[in-house]
Amino acid sequence: MTTAEWFAGFGGKCCCCATTIVDTSVAACPFCGSLETQYRAGRTLSSAFDALQAETNAPEETYGSAPDAARKPGRELVVTCMRDIAPRDVEWAWEGWLPMGKLVALDGAPGIGKTTIALDLIARATRGILMPGSSTRTAPITVLIAGVEDGWEDTIRPRLDAAIADLDRIHTVTVAHDGTFTIPDDVNALAEKIAGTGATWVHFDNIMGALSENVRTNSDHDVRRALGSLKNVAERLGVLVTFLRHPRKAGANSAVDAGGGSTAFSAIARVVLFAGFDPTDTTEDLNARRRVLAVGKSNLSRLPDSRSFTLVSAPNGRPAVKWGDVSPITADDLASAPMRLRQGGGERTTAPNTKQDAAQEWLSNCLESGEPVSSDELKALARETQLKWRTVERAAAELGVSKQRNGGEPSTWYLPRVAPTVAPTAPTTTDLGATAIQQESLSFPVPPPLRHVGGTGATDGFARPATVAPTAPYIGERGATDGGTDDDDSETFDD
Repeated sequence: MTTAEWFAGFGGKCCCCATTIVDTSVAACPFCGSLETQYRAGRTLSSAFDALQAETNAPEETYGSAPDAARKPGRELVVTCMRDIAPRDVEWAWEGWLPMGKLVALDGAPGIGKTTIALDLIARATRGILMPGSSTRTAPITVLIAGVEDGWEDTIRPRLDAAIADLDRIHTVTVAHDGTFTIPDDVNALAEKIAGTGATWVHFDNIMGALSENVRTNSDHDVRRALGSLKNVAERLGVLVTFLRHPRKAGANSAVDAGGGSTAFSAIARVVLFAGFDPTDTTEDLNARRRVLAVGKSNLSRLPDSRSFTLVSAPNGRPAVKWGDVSPITADDLASAPMRLRQGGGERTTAPNTKQDAAQEWLSNCLESGEPVSSDELKALARETQLKWRTVERAAAELGVSKQRNGGEPSTWYLPRVAPTVAPTAPTTTDLGATAIQQESLSFPVPPPLRHVGGTGATDGFARPATVAPTAPYIGERGATDGGTDDDDSETFDD
């Protein structure tokens, strides 16, 4: 019996973790390794199915009390002395911001310029020129771009031209026939393409759209399993993996908690970036208003200083990034801006007033997608967040959470859908010669200026001291533009 026949009997998927196996000649699942022990033991398909069925039906407590021979077969464990593990430094594409071999998330509201930022940084990497505010030059690298919502021909290519990228070093990643790249189904094939092209950076412009339809984005377990395969490839091949994500419309006290979906996205990423409007800039024209890119979390270094930027028009009429000076605004300040807006523009501290406020905010974020969530899953998440379940139940009553129970199953909770609020009246398009670009960012109200900023930025032992933003609009000296022009600062561009 061949391994191909083995996998065929399981529908082309691993019998343990259900990952789609692209190369059926391997001796084990490349992600969980579950096949190896069973296959080498000469087990047949029928015996494997019988064993899986027995494990599924067996009482859970039997595994803790059964003798070793009767327990669930596991993988061989390897013990390595720490002295035999050689330490090595982290390699950076942009020191403090983009670590090689790791996952990096970039969060920000639609229209703030996330895609334009990513393509600007990719363009710099392909040419080996300095990153914003950096004095360290790196060798040019090759980049793969996948999971794109915008058109390759009319959006991505022109924006790369605007950023003056080396197009010979940038490749698109799609899937034959339907063209939809999915995680984790296509991660094996992606690893082969990385090796074939020599790429050291993979960028997903829309991580939610790239996830398989079987992955529940609000499930910590599903997200960790799906992104875990991508994390393994990044670490094994030393490849930087970046992905974009929209934040919750309600905002959050911390940039780590502000991203849409499960907090597992932020947890599995080693660095979390956040982009938003500078809340100290009171310029009425949104097109000219200053924006900020900040690091909300880093497991690998101290948090670097935030960078201000604006979007300008390149010679080809497409958006380009004009980088400015260091900014005192933190990622937490940007993430909590919607909360200050809901407070009517008054001062807002960076922490909820009471535990009940914190529970309501937490529960609202968990149920924001509108999809039902099991009460058991919410209880597990509440324990991780150190929230008492009774407090969560009171918060559910305050928020009007609906609960539904099917037979003996745990109840499911969801927030009834409400009519969307009407955004302030504002023009929705900006005339760019022959091109009218939809100004998506106008549907996201900009918060009032900060009076007191108390962002902590505490992440895994690295903390940024609290900063106090100026009460008047902050106008800093502009540094080098690093590309782009000042011909027309009044244009607004989407991501």
